[in-house]
Amino acid sequence: MPPPAIRHYFVNLDASRSAHLFLYAFALGSASIYFEIFVPVLPIIIVLIYGGILLAATRWYMVAHSEMTKNSPYFLAFSLFLISLYWLFVHSDALDEKRILPQMGAALIPTVVGLALRQLLFAYDIAQREQDTFYRSLEEELRRSATEFKKAQQRLVVVIQEFVDTRLTLFGQEEAAS
Repeated sequence: MPPPAIRHYFVNLDASRSAHLFLYAFALGSASIYFEIFVPVLPIIIVLIYGGILLAATRWYMVAHSEMTKNSPYFLAFSLFLISLYWLFVHSDALDEKRILPQMGAALIPTVVGLALRQLLFAYDIAQREQDTFYRSLEEELRRSATEFKKAQQRLVVVIQEFVDTRLTLFGQEEAAS
């Protein structure tokens, strides 16, 4: 069981706190890329930690995040991707292979990690599960109602056909009697 302070932080991880966490992660990741500090490992770890915090709050503390917050690990990773590309363009005249490859890794790998974390946040989201359950039950109810309606239509067609046949028989009998 985590200490009460950590538990309190996770339970109260609202959109505002998530935004602050995003900005800290973005600043740290950008500084890492720009100053070439543990590139590409640190940007990947930053995206993993940020997404992991959001996922832990969702998974273990039943915190429902907004749509924007669930997308934010990917936004963070893509923002770091853009910072890394900017760094590559600014330093393009003095680059060698040993400096290009880590920057390209810092550009691409966090984006993939952020996308995966985004998908996990959507997959484990409580509200999303409830919405999926609601739509699944609605779909089943509509299917059942449509099947019942089709059967009722078929019965109506049979009744009308019997009525028409009976009327034709009675009409034929009336003509024969007159």
